Amino acid sequence: MKKMIKTVMFCGIVLLWIPGLLGALDPGIQQVDDWEPMIPAGGDASMLSIIVSTPGNLQKTFAGYSSGEVYVTENATDPYPAWTKIYPVGNVTVQKRMVTGIAMNALNSSYLYISFEGDAAGNLIKTEDGGRTWITMRPPSPDIRGISVHPLNPEILYVIAKDTVFVSKNRGKTWSTSIADDPFQIPLETGDIISTIEQLPYDTNKVFVGTKNGQLYTCADINAEEPYWYRITNAASTIPKRLITAIAVDTHSSSIPKLYITSGHRETDPFERDSIWRSLGGGVEWENIHTDSIPAESQLCSISINPYYLNTLYICFRNQGTARSIDRGSTWTLFPTNFLINLKVRYRDGGYGMTLDNHIKPHLQIKNESAQDIPLSELTMKYWYTIDSSSPQQFWVDYAYIGNNYVQSSFVSLNNSPAPEPKEGADYYLEVSFSDEAGVIPAEGSSGELQLRFNKSDWSNYNETDDYSYMETGFPYEETQHVTLYWNDVLIWGIEP
Repeated sequence: MKKMIKTVMFCGIVLLWIPGLLGALDPGIQQVDDWEPMIPAGGDASMLSIIVSTPGNLQKTFAGYSSGEVYVTENATDPYPAWTKIYPVGNVTVQKRMVTGIAMNALNSSYLYISFEGDAAGNLIKTEDGGRTWITMRPPSPDIRGISVHPLNPEILYVIAKDTVFVSKNRGKTWSTSIADDPFQIPLETGDIISTIEQLPYDTNKVFVGTKNGQLYTCADINAEEPYWYRITNAASTIPKRLITAIAVDTHSSSIPKLYITSGHRETDPFERDSIWRSLGGGVEWENIHTDSIPAESQLCSISINPYYLNTLYICFRNQGTARSIDRGSTWTLFPTNFLINLKVRYRDGGYGMTLDNHIKPHLQIKNESAQDIPLSELTMKYWYTIDSSSPQQFWVDYAYIGNNYVQSSFVSLNNSPAPEPKEGADYYLEVSFSDEAGVIPAEGSSGELQLRFNKSDWSNYNETDDYSYMETGFPYEETQHVTLYWNDVLIWGIEP
């Protein structure tokens, strides 16, 4: 019996719907767990963070995890796909950081790119032989959120790094923040740039494009002699005019595409929840699905759709983890990343309001709300400040519950060449680390007090009033997001300036 093929016109796009191709729309949790490559949701902390299907081949689908592992299947629309791990392989050491992006080009599927969460080295890698070997790339920024490959030219890459978009025209050898001759030739607003590209897995002619300024475009035939680009967003759109970090499109289950997008972090009023959106009507109306279960300050990296269970969505967000929905985003189940490590930094102003003097006195504690002990030697903290005048600096430990000799430090300038990166409120940071003999922070316990102090060798004054990490407090310790905490070089608490 022949399968019925239905052709529908929507916004100038011809959509093909092949009934029976895909699985159930309303699965149970166990069904979704069975489809996924590895540990089920109720078990370990390693959770699926992103799913990407190959343009032109829905069956070949890749799955990335919060643990840094990547799998591939050749039968994605089966309820029990067969999965093969492609990263890490051989003697490659797994990044142990969440996969935030997977990208490839239908013109050359042996090239595959993966981005990882965090500022540590190795957060962007590629393979040129289908995953047998991997090459560490030189990213344009240490903070990569996602990556796209241009459908018309596999040499062109787009990378999102925090609130900036970088583009390469030579597979990542060099990078820029603009491109004058993008093959799409979309009539973008002045100063805007493509941030993410979604090429449909069942028809490589159809593409959705998001931009840095929060615009969403689509084209039904990118290979046409004069392709027509339709702008989905307009003045009446309720989605925020912020960088679009990811797009997910479901046109399988009906004639009208269901669209999902994630937006960049809100700089003003960061506790407003408005970074995850859906349109079940093809972009005519949008609904905010950034529910209370997803932290307001989450910095969204990706959103993706299960190719078999179409109501199942996955999102991942920097510093905090992944989430899954089995009802198109109406409700979410949050899975913290970093192996359920849940650490917080507490701070007290050891100078007690003296902001213009010759030393800075951050008093710190690390609170462990995890169910397991955490070795202190795996942790580092960064206290961000302005030096105000150039002079060598000295570090002192006035008191440490774990023992003064186990606390280590280094001063890092953000003005150093060849790539100076001063931040608002910081041109230096003090990095605090711990020796192997420092012991552990017990489960549900604390590091105890760390009463730290530093000064310039010429004893000139600091002005702390504009320092990013400084916060006026009373005697009790208070949680702060402005002193950042890292586990094995991965940011797990706080927000960098």
